[in-house]
Amino acid sequence: MYSITDFSKFASELGFVFEFIQKSDDKKQLRDIIESKEAYHHIDVTTVDLINTYTAANIPTEETEGETSAVISTEYIAALLTGWLI
Repeated sequence: MYSITDFSKFASELGFVFEFIQKSDDKKQLRDIIESKEAYHHIDVTTVDLINTYTAANIPTEETEGETSAVISTEYIAALLTGWLI
């Protein structure tokens, strides 16, 4: 079985989706990737929907009217980083 280890090779948010799915069973690793990459705090709504569909993350988003992107709420990130989620 082949395992992807370098998600930076993806030129789109698909790398984040794969990395999130791969690490969704490990709270510490998941917190680490979200905390370490500022770009993961502001991602496309479709990306969040995809992650929510394939994991139990249930990430709430704060959509900006007229925008196609969403901000992962700071409350969700804080809860994830402190171990209250997942």
